[in-house]
Amino acid sequence: MEFADAMRFKVGSWPYGPTITSTHEAQVLTQVEQFLVSHPGDYVRLLSIDPRAKQRELEKIVQKPG
Repeated sequence: MEFADAMRFKVGSWPYGPTITSTHEAQVLTQVEQFLVSHPGDYVRLLSIDPRAKQRELEKIVQKPG
């Protein structure tokens, strides 16, 4: 996950949040929900990374402020 306040969002600077390594759906959802609650005024996006190719496969904004 990554997050950005309005200023960072405008310039494309996304600090890294936690990495989710669990494959259990309930654990993943809990971690995402906790992160969203802890960043209520930020943009938050989820990333999927192919570990073999070391490339991003998905970038999806899941929360926008206000």
